[in-house]
Amino acid sequence: MKTILSQKKRVFLALIILIILSSCKLSEKKSSEKAAHNYQNNSIEIISDTILKQEKISVITPLENEFAPEFNLLNKNGKTVTTNDLLKHKKKLLVFTDRTCDHCIAFYPELEKFAKKYKDDFYIVTIQYDTNLEQLKEITSEKKYHFDMLSANDAVFIDYKITGTPTIMLLDDKNFIQKNRDGLFSLQELEQLFIQIKV
Repeated sequence: MKTILSQKKRVFLALIILIILSSCKLSEKKSSEKAAHNYQNNSIEIISDTILKQEKISVITPLENEFAPEFNLLNKNGKTVTTNDLLKHKKKLLVFTDRTCDHCIAFYPELEKFAKKYKDDFYIVTIQYDTNLEQLKEITSEKKYHFDMLSANDAVFIDYKITGTPTIMLLDDKNFIQKNRDGLFSLQELEQLFIQIKV
């Protein structure tokens, strides 16, 4: 009798264990499905946010036909140059560059030709992204350019809505941005833009 009861108990316990295990697996399955659903939703949200950010970047309107935002930047001598300092020049060419940008480096020889030819008619300055004073001195010591260089931080590039380098802006005597273009330019192309500036 004890043997029979013992066997029944073992069968009964086995059934209980099977039920418990089945419940656990079902619960795990639901949890996995829920986690997968949450992951999918999160992924969609992340992708959507990324697309929205990309769309926002792509629709940034370049600064043109408005006054240049104010800045306070250092030149190679550690002197502060402001937008008000630019007012003493009739025509200005601002060139937004990055010291690690190959296109910018390739553009400097053409810019140098333009600077030599029109140094009496144009004030030309490159605004260097993420460049400190020591790096600025190093760049200018290697090449004796006929244009100025200023070190800039993220804030300036954001204020001027710079989305790529090099970007050039041509300002009149009142610091009004008449032209805004990005990309590489030859001496002849710069001259064509120069002719269009009205003061």
